[in-house]
Amino acid sequence: MCDVMLGKLGRWLRMMGHDTEIASDELTDRRILDKAEEQGRLVLTRDSDLKKMNSSVRVILLDSKDFEDQLKQVFTRLDLDTSFPKGSRCSHCNGELEETGDSEWVCKACGQKYWEGSHWDRIKEIEERLENLD
Repeated sequence: MCDVMLGKLGRWLRMMGHDTEIASDELTDRRILDKAEEQGRLVLTRDSDLKKMNSSVRVILLDSKDFEDQLKQVFTRLDLDTSFPKGSRCSHCNGELEETGDSEWVCKACGQKYWEGSHWDRIKEIEERLENLD
């Protein structure tokens, strides 16, 4: 689970194939921890106060404001792999994507459509950097 400050990171984790919830700004820090515990998730945050709270939930404090640095920190600390585009999740709702053909996908949950557009090269570049982390 990403706190609200890490929404962009959360959307990219989804694109890279990871089941990621993004906390809404209405949730208190305590409710974020409670929800993460209920769902069996860890919490990613930049909020040091959230990290200090008493909880059984694993909380990872990220130190960078740059989302690509955040991605690198998360992939390194959690030893994650990327599964883009196969296995990607909907960046909007976290639903599973289904390939519809001709390099197009649709979210099974919300119907959002995805395709190889102008953003594709940037995503592939970032994926390649993540795969080559030492």
